[in-house]
Amino acid sequence: MSIDLWRSWATPLPIPAVVVKGSAQTAYDPNYAIRATAFSSLGQILCRTGRTTGTECGEVSNLGADETESYNGVNYQLRNMGELDVCGAADGDSGGPLYKNSRAFGLLSASINAGPTYCFTTYQGIHGAENLMGVSVLLSP
Repeated sequence: MSIDLWRSWATPLPIPAVVVKGSAQTAYDPNYAIRATAFSSLGQILCRTGRTTGTECGEVSNLGADETESYNGVNYQLRNMGELDVCGAADGDSGGPLYKNSRAFGLLSASINAGPTYCFTTYQGIHGAENLMGVSVLLSP
């Protein structure tokens, strides 16, 4: 199932791009094209952009991870997640893209503080998200 662009389900209509906010590793680009989806691999550097905190890049440090995240007193089980060794995600960043070289790799899920000196960001791989939601990522030509 893919999204039908000719139906007015959203205003404005979605575009096949990610808005990349500026950071030390990136330059602002409101038309960053996504041309493919891909699986991530350990050691790979990916960037993530969130509505609240902007863009940061880090290394994929774990794949297939299971985590428990608490939000407003409710525990949520996160299964088969990827982990990125960055800590800056905040409320409002969830659902933001993980990407590199015009490829979509995942959607930001949570920032996990695992102790005083260790934290990371979890993400759902893009293929798993597409399958779970029954949608396809809109790709640029």
